[in-house]
Amino acid sequence: MVPTRTTLVISLAAGAAVTAAVLTGCSSHPSDASTASTSPGSRTPTPPSATPSLSAGTKAEQDALAVYRKMWAAFVHAGRTANAHDPALSRYAAGPALATITDSLRRDRRAHHVIKGRVALQPRATSVTPSANPAEVDIRDCADSSHWLVYTESGHLADRVPGGKHLVIAKATYSRTWQITALAVHGVGSCT
Repeated sequence: MVPTRTTLVISLAAGAAVTAAVLTGCSSHPSDASTASTSPGSRTPTPPSATPSLSAGTKAEQDALAVYRKMWAAFVHAGRTANAHDPALSRYAAGPALATITDSLRRDRRAHHVIKGRVALQPRATSVTPSANPAEVDIRDCADSSHWLVYTESGHLADRVPGGKHLVIAKATYSRTWQITALAVHGVGSCT
């Protein structure tokens, strides 16, 4: 998608180190305490788990942030060859967010550009709705593209525009699975 750093920001915003850590949640529901049997050879009942179960909102936040990170990982991977057809893209993004990413990659392909490096992410959930059975999570990030730059296919920097920190606003939506459905990336220096 990104002939130049400016085009990346404009293109992503118009469409609405990836870290290795993926936030995951384990849900543990305490079981009812059972009465110990006094018969020979019986096992002592296992006490209820000390780990509280996750609330629906917390679980939704974790799942949404995980899919957000996976979407960026897929984008970074696809950017290495400007592959708009990478199947991981549609696994983690849909609707306007997917269109923004794939349009960008198609422009890169036409310009004979690729994107190399990594994006450093710091996402956090800003809202979860509805609270009882979450289906949408708004995400805010300050993504650092300092080490994710546009190159020609021959391996030279495509421009002299440095990367930097970008405010990213995204929305994750649940419909059978969590996917990023809206994505807006603001210019370098829009967050600290």
